[in-house]
Amino acid sequence: MRDPVRIVFLGSYPWSVSLLERLEAAPGVEVVRILTTSHRMEGTARVPFCTPVGQWCREHGAEDRLATPAALDDAELLRDMARQQCHCALSVAYPRRIPAAFCAIFPLGGLNLHPSMLPRWRGPDPVRRALLAGDAHAGVTLHLLAHEFDAGDILWQQSRPLQDDDTCHSVLSRLGDLAAAALPDVLTAYARGDIAPRPQAGEVTYAAALTEAERRILPEMTLAEANRLIAALHPYKPAQWHGPDVVYEMAGPLSVEPEVGMVAIQLADGVFHAWATAVGNVSKDARRETPDAPVANGENP
Repeated sequence: MRDPVRIVFLGSYPWSVSLLERLEAAPGVEVVRILTTSHRMEGTARVPFCTPVGQWCREHGAEDRLATPAALDDAELLRDMARQQCHCALSVAYPRRIPAAFCAIFPLGGLNLHPSMLPRWRGPDPVRRALLAGDAHAGVTLHLLAHEFDAGDILWQQSRPLQDDDTCHSVLSRLGDLAAAALPDVLTAYARGDIAPRPQAGEVTYAAALTEAERRILPEMTLAEANRLIAALHPYKPAQWHGPDVVYEMAGPLSVEPEVGMVAIQLADGVFHAWATAVGNVSKDARRETPDAPVANGENP
């Protein structure tokens, strides 16, 4: 029996947790250390925050392996990482740049799992951008960390068709399943020298983080565009419709046929109906004045 591939896992968000859970149970992989962040940004302020990864560690008896370093190039952290004698560091939705000094500790360097078919949709919001663009496929890529985000050479990637009823959550879940099934063998093969990283090829597109302003369904949208937005945001922070006086959050796709209790929405190609929840009031002057802040999601809240 081969020795397991020893990894340091870096992650923060729900998608990070889903991969961490699977790797913990995977034969051939040993998660030696788990690193996450200790705060999140609210505007320009750093607010203490227990990430989903931190919470998972507390609930599953893994606190002895958990660390929340303020900086990944801290000298004491680097010494601790070197003592662990791990093969590589694996980042899964970790929201900070991982410095070269950190990656250099590990014989196999630093790796990142990204939910797109790189080089398409580099950046923090690949699944949402794929859904909004009406892509036929989504994918997941394991690649080497490089100075430029999501630009490193590829070790493995796989795609799956997008389905009509897909949402951000369902796509991330399916991509997580694909990666979890493949990673133990891929990491083992890479450690043996059986996989050679290959440069990314093809057109580069960038998946900018969706802003609060982009959450809004606008009257000039078509039904197809509105439903793509609803799917891209579900369920982490739902799409919004601003009525004459009330802001609604969408609970699901728009329908042609009304039912009692639905909200009527006028779009460019007709009037449609939705199950929605009223979340506040809006003044006429404030209807189109939404802060340009990123929207939370399952990969990179």
